[in-house]
Amino acid sequence: MIMRTLTRHLVLAAILIACSAGFAAPADTVPSDSRTQQLIAVLKSSASQKEKADACRELGLIGGKEAVAPLAALLKDDKLSHMARYGLEPIDSPQVDAAFREALSTLKGQTLVGVINSVGVRRDTKAIKQLGSLVLNADPQVAQASARSLGAIGTANAVKALETALPKADAANKLSVYEGMLRCAEKLNEAGSRRAALAIYDPLRESQAPHQVRSAGLRGSILLRGTEGIPILLQAIRGNDFSQFDAGLRTAKEMSASEITLALAGELPRLTPDKQQVVIQILADRGDVIALPAVTTAAAAGDKSVRLAAIRALSRFGNPAPSSELRQAMRDPDKDIARAAQESFAALPGSEINEAVLAMISSGDSAQRLTGMVLATRRRMNSALPILYKITTDTNPQVRAAAFRTIGDLSGPGDVPAVLQLLIQAKTPEDIEATEQALGVVASKSRDRDATVQQLAGAFDAAQLAQKSALLRVLTSLGGPKALALVRSAVKNPNAEVRTAAVRALSNWSSVDAAPDLLEIAKSTESPSDKMVSLRGLLGMAVQGEQHSEAQRLTLCRQAAELVQKPEEKKMLLAALGSISSPESVQMIMPYLRDDAVREEAANAVVGISEKLLKKQDPKATEILTLALTEVTKSGASGGLVEKANKLLQDATRKVSGT
Repeated sequence: MIMRTLTRHLVLAAILIACSAGFAAPADTVPSDSRTQQLIAVLKSSASQKEKADACRELGLIGGKEAVAPLAALLKDDKLSHMARYGLEPIDSPQVDAAFREALSTLKGQTLVGVINSVGVRRDTKAIKQLGSLVLNADPQVAQASARSLGAIGTANAVKALETALPKADAANKLSVYEGMLRCAEKLNEAGSRRAALAIYDPLRESQAPHQVRSAGLRGSILLRGTEGIPILLQAIRGNDFSQFDAGLRTAKEMSASEITLALAGELPRLTPDKQQVVIQILADRGDVIALPAVTTAAAAGDKSVRLAAIRALSRFGNPAPSSELRQAMRDPDKDIARAAQESFAALPGSEINEAVLAMISSGDSAQRLTGMVLATRRRMNSALPILYKITTDTNPQVRAAAFRTIGDLSGPGDVPAVLQLLIQAKTPEDIEATEQALGVVASKSRDRDATVQQLAGAFDAAQLAQKSALLRVLTSLGGPKALALVRSAVKNPNAEVRTAAVRALSNWSSVDAAPDLLEIAKSTESPSDKMVSLRGLLGMAVQGEQHSEAQRLTLCRQAAELVQKPEEKKMLLAALGSISSPESVQMIMPYLRDDAVREEAANAVVGISEKLLKKQDPKATEILTLALTEVTKSGASGGLVEKANKLLQDATRKVSGT
């Protein structure tokens, strides 16, 4: 009602600003009484439907009792009844209610439904008897609207009318009668008649009504009583009706009193496991720490599903109290329990939890150390770094690897020198690999990649062979001109192991900047493996369509084509060409259709490209594809490829001929 009144005030403001298009003079230049008469005259005239609708709208803003009769006369008009009600509802006059009551006994169908709704909006108590009769109307829309309007009126007499109608109402309409009763309960409670509202809620929650009605009755019974409604709440939780159980808990979530928390926590051990899990979730949602003892007890032993729910809930109370219980659960032989406890412990607040994690990392127990490092990573505990550096010399290789990994996760760009030193000092292949990964992670966090490359370059010459290879891989992950220059220089290193590592680093470069180096290596190297690696890197760049343009990719393939000799090398070239959907790529593939060693790969590449290019309207490309597909059909490739080529060739031929 308030929103509708506000809307009409806004409409009036708009009318006062603009000219009224359909009625005589501008509204802001005509006195209110005179304007009202003008609008009434429009309603009585042969004006258009729109003009009359606009008049109804404006009368709702400025009209008085003199407008009631003309507006009421339109209630029976199917096209204007709605606007007539719009105009009548705001008018402060008992004549409006009388007009609506008269219409209740004369109208039918949708116009009657509309008037019933208006009676509810105006909360006309004198219409209760009529509405009570209409609840039993044969038209379900009329019956249901009447029940809801009685609910909107919300008086004791309205309740009686609904209660009287309920036993006689059609089954399809009973739900709306219940809805009306629940609305009455809300209205009565708002008016201060709590006892009258409870007289509705209590019978409904105990009735045989549909579950949503009983749930609403339960909610009202509990909320209106506050903490005095706890026995009703517990009764619902203990019962076998899950809809009541669910409604009770949802109601509990609306109540902040600690007594509710205590009641739920006290009931927890008596419930079945499936109910316990739900109640634990509700207790966690409430976040009241007085429930911690009950949830902690549930986490310690018993049904696994309940334990898991309780363990996961413990971190949600914003309190570090359950830390010792969670530490115990982390040692549980059941991996699911241990993992859930670890996740919950990691989420606990408080500096004392950080201290506990540091103690775990410092422990002489390897399992504790490993768990502590996982927790330190989850909690982003940079304070653990000094201890982590110390245990990189632990005798347990698993602990050392975890320490290196955690250092990488927790360190920032400023820690590059320290992590770099760990790499230089690493002894075993496993430690070198672990520190390389840590260094790569830390280096990637740097905003100044060039400065980081310079730090790595400063350690390169003094590093052992294995560490040099690791540094080259880290440089590859960093990329950039300075890193590329350092890798280029390593290609000329007198040590074969370093040279090989440098070639592999170049082959994994993310940009085409390394292509000239790879091409030169493929041309000049005497090492078959280095040639294969450099060609693989060169053609790998050609495959990376998202990073390089088609022209760049084709150029890389042309350069590689001059060097490929062995079948393995040719297959790499064909795979790269097959990833480039262009006529030029097809032309480069065609000679290999006559090469017995790679005929199948060449045919497959032509067919794959043709399937994509023939979807486009490109005459030049279609001519080239026609020639290439013809070659495939004659190449002696496998039957499946020849069959596909023939179908594509027919498509290409039709496009060339324009048929």
